[in-house]
Amino acid sequence: MELTDYLQLARRNWLVILATPMLLSIAAFVYTDRQPRVYAATTTVLVRATEQVSTAGTGSAEVNVATLPVLAKEARNPDVLTAAATTLGRGISNAELNGALTITPAETGSSLDFRATAGEADRAAAIANAVSDAFIEIRRADAVEQTNQTIATFDIQIAELSGKIQQFSLLPDDPAAKVALQSAQGQFQDLSNRRLQLQADVKLKKGAAEVVSPAEASNSPISRTPVQGALIGLGAGLAMAIGFSLLRDLLDQRLRSRDEAEELTGLQVLAQIPLDQRSLRDKRRIAVISKPDGVMAEAVRSLRVSMRFLSVEKPLRVVLVTSASPGDGKSTLATNLAASYAIGGFRTLLVSADLRRPQVEQLTELEMGPGLVEILSGMAEEEELYQRRQFRREDSANHQTAVPAKSAGGRRRTEQAIEEFPTPPARRRPTTEVVVEPATTPRRRKATEVQVEAIPAANGTRSRRTLQIAEHAKVVTDNLWVLPAGKAVNNPVEILGSPLTKDFFAAAVEQFDMVIVDSPPVLPVSDALIMAHLVDGVLFVTSLRSTNHSHLERGVEAVQGTSARVLGLVLNRVPQKGRDSVYGYYGK
Repeated sequence: MELTDYLQLARRNWLVILATPMLLSIAAFVYTDRQPRVYAATTTVLVRATEQVSTAGTGSAEVNVATLPVLAKEARNPDVLTAAATTLGRGISNAELNGALTITPAETGSSLDFRATAGEADRAAAIANAVSDAFIEIRRADAVEQTNQTIATFDIQIAELSGKIQQFSLLPDDPAAKVALQSAQGQFQDLSNRRLQLQADVKLKKGAAEVVSPAEASNSPISRTPVQGALIGLGAGLAMAIGFSLLRDLLDQRLRSRDEAEELTGLQVLAQIPLDQRSLRDKRRIAVISKPDGVMAEAVRSLRVSMRFLSVEKPLRVVLVTSASPGDGKSTLATNLAASYAIGGFRTLLVSADLRRPQVEQLTELEMGPGLVEILSGMAEEEELYQRRQFRREDSANHQTAVPAKSAGGRRRTEQAIEEFPTPPARRRPTTEVVVEPATTPRRRKATEVQVEAIPAANGTRSRRTLQIAEHAKVVTDNLWVLPAGKAVNNPVEILGSPLTKDFFAAAVEQFDMVIVDSPPVLPVSDALIMAHLVDGVLFVTSLRSTNHSHLERGVEAVQGTSARVLGLVLNRVPQKGRDSVYGYYGK
């Protein structure tokens, strides 16, 4: 997609792109404003190396950063939470403390961050400090208990050494005994000193952790302000609107431009008929007649000029107008095109060949009455009656009674072999003789009499009846005749598919300069496909932003499959403003 395509996409979905961010922004503002304020406070605790005391001596182990998550988990044990709840009071439970507390290792150093949230700033600071203090106190108590256990172990070792010293002192002078006595006295003195040191350290134990930064009450809540919520809603709404527009454009299979129509069908767009709001409101309005200086009349004249140059050697005389689906505006176009030809001085016949849902009668304000169905039915009856009379006459001529020859036995031959009877003649249609009288002017010639063979007379000659289509059509304006569809029938395909339809079009060409045929759409029914190969060309009407891509392709392929000549596309209901508009120069 190019930049212009994105601009067109934004133009088609401008309401969604504007309304969605605005509504979400307002909703987020209201929701955020109604939410309670939340405050946070953080206490940072430095965790030092844990003292390791044994009978061999004391030492310290460096704190491993990997052990900080373990210590953070230990800080949430029930003992710590119970001690903190006791300090805070107000009937707070361990579950509430656990939900309001977040303990994580600090980004740098061997520290833990105790972060507490609450509806009040002072409450959040009190929770963070209480839990951190409880953690340090319990950790100190564990260290004191471990030291006391070490002191108790030293007491046992000191008592044992004291007994050994007494035993060695009672022995006679012996070098080995003296050495053992001195060693025992040295160990006794070392353990006594270490015991005294541990007793002194018990009072100074801090649990190998201390508070580096106590929590303080904050005046600024951590919860979003209404303005922040509105901005977030605005961004989310804009993203949703753009995504919806792109998805809608991807799933929308309606025709959107002239380039799409030509690319899908491979046909040329002969004219673009602008969207006429007055025609949409008033169905009984022929724009070419009611407003000849309007944009729609100018578009129809442009179509007429394009059709004139499509076939210079053999001008178009019979043009069928159809579409892929109902509602594309083919009847309106056919009516206005016929009126344009009539205004141009052409004797024009508009045939309402949509026998299922005729619309031409409504557009031209004609009453429903006899029309195409009656003409084709009458011609069919005449032909059928002629076929029967012709067969009887020929059969009678071939079976003249002759004097039978006598048989060898003297009897008359009364029977004849079946194979000796002549074969019945094949049924054939009557020929149509067209008599064209000289016209007074090139464009205005009187209706020509079409003489069709009728019932044979008794003397063998044939009587003739005269078919004048103009007598069956209704005059709408100068040079414009409209032939209604006629009565409703159950078998329009059989009627329009009759060979007499071709005779009717031949007669119409002799009597009129231009014949415009309004036919049904090609996808729902096959009426138009039956007539397509009988006319000089087919105009395929498609409606912008209404016709489906697949319907357009299938409709054009169906018409082309009948070996009919598709003149081109007529793009209907083109907006008078925007990229696809070409009629901004003319008046409305």
